[in-house]
Amino acid sequence: MKVLHFSAVAALLAVLAQPAAALVEQSYLQWQENGDTVPNGNAVRVYARALKTGCTGMCDSTECADMTETFYYRAQGQGSFTSLPMTLNIGDCYTPMDEYFADIPVSALTGDSVFFYCEFADGDGAAEFTARPGSPMGTFNAVSPAYYLVQQATTENFVLHVTGDFHCVAPDGPGPGISGSFNGWNYQAMTPVGGGLYSTDIAWPAGSATTIEFKFRNGTAWESLSGGPFANREYTIDLGATEGSYMGYWNDQEVCPCIEHPLVAQQQVVFAVDMRNQDPASYSGGVSLQGSRAPLNWTAGGRPMNDFNHDGVYTLTVSFPIGTVNTSEYKFTRSNGTVWSWEDTPNRFLCMADNGFMLLDADLWNNWTPPVGTTVDVSVDFAVNMGCMSGVTGVAVQGSAAPLDWTGGSNALADGDADGVWTGTVVFPAGTAFDVEYKFTHTMDGTNWEWENGIANRALTLDDATPVVTLPTVAWDNFLCAPGLDITYTGGQAVLSWTAVPLAVSYNVYSSTSGYSTMTLEGSTTGTSLVLPATGMKVFQVRAVQ
Repeated sequence: MKVLHFSAVAALLAVLAQPAAALVEQSYLQWQENGDTVPNGNAVRVYARALKTGCTGMCDSTECADMTETFYYRAQGQGSFTSLPMTLNIGDCYTPMDEYFADIPVSALTGDSVFFYCEFADGDGAAEFTARPGSPMGTFNAVSPAYYLVQQATTENFVLHVTGDFHCVAPDGPGPGISGSFNGWNYQAMTPVGGGLYSTDIAWPAGSATTIEFKFRNGTAWESLSGGPFANREYTIDLGATEGSYMGYWNDQEVCPCIEHPLVAQQQVVFAVDMRNQDPASYSGGVSLQGSRAPLNWTAGGRPMNDFNHDGVYTLTVSFPIGTVNTSEYKFTRSNGTVWSWEDTPNRFLCMADNGFMLLDADLWNNWTPPVGTTVDVSVDFAVNMGCMSGVTGVAVQGSAAPLDWTGGSNALADGDADGVWTGTVVFPAGTAFDVEYKFTHTMDGTNWEWENGIANRALTLDDATPVVTLPTVAWDNFLCAPGLDITYTGGQAVLSWTAVPLAVSYNVYSSTSGYSTMTLEGSTTGTSLVLPATGMKVFQVRAVQ
């Protein structure tokens, strides 16, 4: 039985699912995302958004009179979808779209996965229902539905003690709070405990997911995390745990941004620059401090610095008077006895604390960084599995650091036992950069070499403390081989089992009563077996998912 490679399947679906012309211009899955894991102890709420120009996003409870919103779901093993009307979410406003939700009942969470899609339609037809913008794209419908993996829910009531550090933000509106999957993402106030810290307890009942998602709030404002607007904080509950604790900074800002204001007292600042890694001849004529805020200025050599200890570190104490704005840009200059030269780096930035005295850490001239490299030889064992391919006569490893290079076919590997795994050892000499990039190449005819082209360069970090490194075996191009499928029939059930595929994170199981023309997703699991109802003649297909 032929099993399609995952990327090829995705391309096929993209061709088959062309957008429908409709006045409902767009609809997509908002939360939770396709492929997420949900618990089997409670109904799962699914949020989706739709755009119909001139109708949606009115920020009130008015719905589009000529638009219908229908949610479809089916449990693993069921042959047809159950439909439900969706409810307008009036708790939040998302101009220019409306958000709707529906619940997948607990009765549908009995297998390893559950399937669903949404339909937003008017008199001109239904809009294509896709993944959320910014997520891996896909089109969801009855033939290719979205899905959630189902897992065992928590068995104990759990309390998470959350502390938020809000010292970098002024309280606004009702003040610091929290929203999350524990309260439908509604605002919940936190209690001040001093020093800019606020706390609250999250009650998480037994039968819930093992992961709690949440974000800090400041009144109506939401914090911004590095993962983007849809990134949330997460806490994973250990098996059997009844309580835990979590601490985080608003916007993940441990160090606050500088807010300009006039100094209320004279501020003394000790500046320092470390010249020990520079040629002494380059600063034989002196070192100076320049800056944007008086009494500093931008005249090279205008504020000479001193090396009192003769250790190569130059210092200067500058007094900024009352009323001076508490910020300044600055830079160092040096003289070789003839001319003054400037640092090549961007201007440095000073934020004065208004506490009377500041001793700054010594800056390195030009932000000098030491050369990074090993001090010992490091031996690295490479291994790549070519078992999914036939006709390979040679394999090599290419890379960014000698003795590797980017010439295809150099640094050949060998398959001595003919098991499809090609191996080889490369010794990187002392002085090699710690960070090395590499890729594999292969040949079918001994002349033309082909590169891995479905992935970025692979990364390797060398370490003086580990002079011998054995890398794990990887698959060529991270390619997913076809699972070896075995099917047995017993008691009206088809028992499917298959071989594990390296690099696969889960497996999708499809079936059809008419060959490959219409394959229906029957289940998705991280395991290597699945039991499905068997009626009549069926063709089954298993695809590894990366």
